[in-house]
Amino acid sequence: MTRKPTPVSPGKQQPFPLLLTLLLAAWLAVLAYYTFRVHPTYLHAWLPVFQLDRFGPLAWSLAGPHLLVLLKNIFLALAWLAAAWGVGLPLRRLLPVPAPRLEEALESLGLGLAAWMLLLFILGALGLYYSWLMACLLLPAAAWGAWLAWRERSRWQPRPGWLLGRPGWAERGVAMVVALFGLFVAAMALTPEVFFDSLVYHLAVPEAWIQRHGFALLPYNFFSNFPMGMEVLYAGSLLLSDESLCRLLHAALGWLAGLATFSLGRRWFGRWVGLWAMGLFLAIPVVVMNQLVSGVDVAAVFFLVLGVNRFWAWALGPEAPEAESRPGLLVAGLLMGAALGVKYNSVFLLAPAVLSGLFIAWRQGRAWPRLLRAALMTGAAAAILVLPWMAKSAVYTGNPVYPFLYRWLPSRHLHPEKMQQQMDGFKEYGRRTWVQYLRQPWDLTFYQPTSNSYIGQTFLFILPGLLILAWAGRRGPPGLWCFLATALLAVLAWSSQTQITRYLIPVFPVLAVLAGVVLSRWQARHRVLGMLGLAGVLGFWIWSFGVTLGICLPNYDPFGVLLGREPRWAYLDRRLMNTYAPMARQVNALPPESRVLIFGETRSYYFERPVTAATVYDYNPLLEWIAAADSAETVWRRLKQEGYTHVLVHEAEAARTRGYEPYRWNDAAVQRWQELAARYWRETSAYGQLRLFSVREQPDLSRPVKAGKPLFTFDPELVGKLMWGYQQALAVLQKGDYEGVRVRWQKLTEMAPDWGKPYADLGWLSLQTGQQEQAFAYYQQADRLLDLDAGSYNNLGVLYLRHNDPEAAKRCFRQALDMQPDLAAARENLERLEGK
Repeated sequence: MTRKPTPVSPGKQQPFPLLLTLLLAAWLAVLAYYTFRVHPTYLHAWLPVFQLDRFGPLAWSLAGPHLLVLLKNIFLALAWLAAAWGVGLPLRRLLPVPAPRLEEALESLGLGLAAWMLLLFILGALGLYYSWLMACLLLPAAAWGAWLAWRERSRWQPRPGWLLGRPGWAERGVAMVVALFGLFVAAMALTPEVFFDSLVYHLAVPEAWIQRHGFALLPYNFFSNFPMGMEVLYAGSLLLSDESLCRLLHAALGWLAGLATFSLGRRWFGRWVGLWAMGLFLAIPVVVMNQLVSGVDVAAVFFLVLGVNRFWAWALGPEAPEAESRPGLLVAGLLMGAALGVKYNSVFLLAPAVLSGLFIAWRQGRAWPRLLRAALMTGAAAAILVLPWMAKSAVYTGNPVYPFLYRWLPSRHLHPEKMQQQMDGFKEYGRRTWVQYLRQPWDLTFYQPTSNSYIGQTFLFILPGLLILAWAGRRGPPGLWCFLATALLAVLAWSSQTQITRYLIPVFPVLAVLAGVVLSRWQARHRVLGMLGLAGVLGFWIWSFGVTLGICLPNYDPFGVLLGREPRWAYLDRRLMNTYAPMARQVNALPPESRVLIFGETRSYYFERPVTAATVYDYNPLLEWIAAADSAETVWRRLKQEGYTHVLVHEAEAARTRGYEPYRWNDAAVQRWQELAARYWRETSAYGQLRLFSVREQPDLSRPVKAGKPLFTFDPELVGKLMWGYQQALAVLQKGDYEGVRVRWQKLTEMAPDWGKPYADLGWLSLQTGQQEQAFAYYQQADRLLDLDAGSYNNLGVLYLRHNDPEAAKRCFRQALDMQPDLAAARENLERLEGK
């Protein structure tokens, strides 16, 4: 295989480095030991997913209609890429820059997608989000792009061996691992979305735009005022199909980011380094997990790597006349602007890369006035794709960089005390000792400080080589200096801010290229040392693949829904936490003119009616109104004034997110909530901790006000203890230990005597164990504290009958039927009691 020169010339290998090889083998053994100890592959968790009976004749007989939908989404995803090609290729040729064919093709796709982002922004601003218009724009553009590709197919056809050349065992291993991850991503990308952030804003905000046919102020979702370049592409996708198309589009951009990483490594260090850099990037589990969702991180990496590569080609390459270098700077700026328009944290790589490139260009003799003009030109091109979002934010909030700089820039729809609480929470990540900073690579590899943060052991294995490379980098070419300086500055910037692993994804391509350089040096030092390094990397990749399967397959289990054996909503029922999907169906069954205010729940994507779901970073309007009102009637009038017909209360989520809420419930606010629930709302359905209320046309002042406090009104510390105790009790209940459950629920009543749910559960438990007198007492106490569900009211009515209180029994049966009119047991009991 043809390779570009590496720091050690091929054919002049140094004597066998025995000590270095032994040290590397020892380091590999240490990491392997901790890998087996800390990260088992969870074979017992994911192997049942592949049971053969899941793929029998019945599965395939039901798969036909469902597979047609999948083929439609695959076709539309390819149409997006073709439409980007049809716009981007002519734009790229208007900015002629000499480049390899792969770079030119990727830059054309990047510029095309950036142009579509800008077009969809204009359509959103004009209120033109309509399915027919999107189809009229996308499909002809896709046909034009496909015709361009066909017309020039001979030019873009890869030459034999363009990627692998003559592959050896290591290159075959790279191809195998990348293919395994690719097949996994392809399967997962076709399933319905369950990623929390997507349901809160990546998909929920575009869905809200579509309901309004364009951009609109969403004051209770502060994410809606960020740059949302990827989200406008999702809006276009949702106008034509469902969320599976969005997931496919993001997965495709993840693979294009892998090719961009290959292109980056190949340009500066040769094809072999580019190949391993692509493999390293695409096999990082946190990158794979991000590809599986309709997110933004790997999409931003695609634009970012292309923009940085193009800028470095100008800064580190031979100096050309200023007029000839302008197209390259404009291309770099547009691609960087697209990255920033997708996600702000692209700056973690962008700023270090630009500063490093400018500094090294200055060290090589470039005049600083020309460097300044180049930086301004690049920034101006980037502003084309960033300024529209800043203008939108300024119009809606008064702050173009909302929610940042809120102390100095007036920002509407922002609560300073709540935002400060969130910022203080992020600052906790930066409060570490020097020892903690030094052991950060180890902790990040083995202890996963945040969810979905598994990065595998590969980078930790190569870390000693990276440190040696950094020490000896001063003797390397300028490109190596630039990579090292960028990686160091980017990691330091990330480490001092959040330590959220997803935010490190933009830095991984540069680290992957440097890791490829380390592997090439090991191989150049000696064949045994090189084989040991390559074998270690491949082994950790395969292990990471098993761990990724263990994390994702039991949680998502895609094959039933992919084959059509499991309906979409059944899949969502299993995979979405906290009974979200059943209540979404309840809301979707409401009349079209309904408008729902949600308290507690922050996800809103699967709701097909206009809903208001505040994020944990925003105050919920209902909470604001209750805090400011002088009575429950005032809140009720405000609900009517704002046009809300229903209120959905997710008690468990409201309690879980209590720590995000600086507001403290006082007795007057709790009393207003109790009166609202009793007299101004009417419960229409309940599912677990989710309750749907209709806003009454007239208050029912005759209804008694319950005395109990909802769980989310307690102190946050006590809420945490109560929820933890309740979850423990449910775990014991699953084991059939009724006495253990009774003890735990009784302890909860002692910790919070005015929380009604443990009493209701103790009533149910007493009935199960035949203790009817205890059940009666518990149910009565629960009824004084909160409205029970329909089944509990039916049980309480039967117990009242056994205590010769027919009027109380009638009240309970009627209450059960008022909540659930189709509850046959309550209807039969009431008819029997009334003698019908």
